[in-house]
Amino acid sequence: MSDYDYLNARVCAMRAGLLSSETLEELLTLGDVRTIAERLLDTAYRTGLATSMAQHEPLDALDRALDSCLQDAVQRIIQMSDGAGRAWVRVLVSDWDVQAIKTVLRGVRRQLPAAEVAAAVGTTADLTRESILALAEQADIRGVIDLLVTWSSPWAACLKRAWPAYEEAQDVGALEHELDVARFEAAYALGASRADRDGVALELIAIEAELLNVVRCLIHMGSDRPPRLVPQPQGVSRTVRALRGAKDLSDATRILADSPYRRTLDAALPFLSHTGHVAMFDRMLQREKLYQSHHLALQDPLSVAVVCDYLRCKQNEVINLKLIARGRASGMPTSAIRAGIIRLAEAA
Repeated sequence: MSDYDYLNARVCAMRAGLLSSETLEELLTLGDVRTIAERLLDTAYRTGLATSMAQHEPLDALDRALDSCLQDAVQRIIQMSDGAGRAWVRVLVSDWDVQAIKTVLRGVRRQLPAAEVAAAVGTTADLTRESILALAEQADIRGVIDLLVTWSSPWAACLKRAWPAYEEAQDVGALEHELDVARFEAAYALGASRADRDGVALELIAIEAELLNVVRCLIHMGSDRPPRLVPQPQGVSRTVRALRGAKDLSDATRILADSPYRRTLDAALPFLSHTGHVAMFDRMLQREKLYQSHHLALQDPLSVAVVCDYLRCKQNEVINLKLIARGRASGMPTSAIRAGIIRLAEAA
């Protein structure tokens, strides 16, 4: 029996709780956040949502319940796994904590209220809501790093390493980059120490690194400052090398049209001429991640790709639901909300 036989069987059962495309369409027809939350009481979110709605306003209650449900799913899977399975699950969801720490660093740098910063943090893997709030309450970025050190956080060492670069330029990007590099290097080190069966896990991580580098190239397009790229197992790809030299949107579009991300470009093209185009392209790349993990899960159903596929689908579902709820709360047109939704059928 492999590290993943039992785990994948349990994860396949959990997958049955994902919402259908029809349910998402129904939610899009509802007029306010409370009605959306009440509809979700008939789904797998019912337990946490019922408790949260008794204590918080509908939008806050929904956010908390969705994040809690996703974090519970991660912890259940970690508890059910062992050996290589547990190690790779932790690696695959480590990005959630990295993104949370990045959000805290930006908020503390801007001296935003701790509650506001904590509210902006999405789902985490190991960090709790209480620990996020404690980090957000620090007076400055050095305080955030020092608190992570006292917790023996795996992310403290890389932040300390990047501290001199941050002090010199006062650029939070230097800290964020070190977090990303540490995450990918840890994954590559785990892959190098494991058997061939874990090649699928390493492939999943390599795809993430590629997509992150693509987005970074787009963000720095036309800038005098080159993008900070994360390491890729086989070195920087042809697409990333070309994008690194793109001068404008026309250049980038031509490069992406002749790349593995043509499908993503086609979906994001209507938004590329508007403000925030990179954010929309980044969202469309999440569909590419879903497609890749789903493809690998079908290709090797006895690998960790099955777990990764489920967790990415679950995370995408939470993002979709938050988008619908926040869109309704802010009066966003339904067509604009629908544009940001990624359905599993589209990614499969």
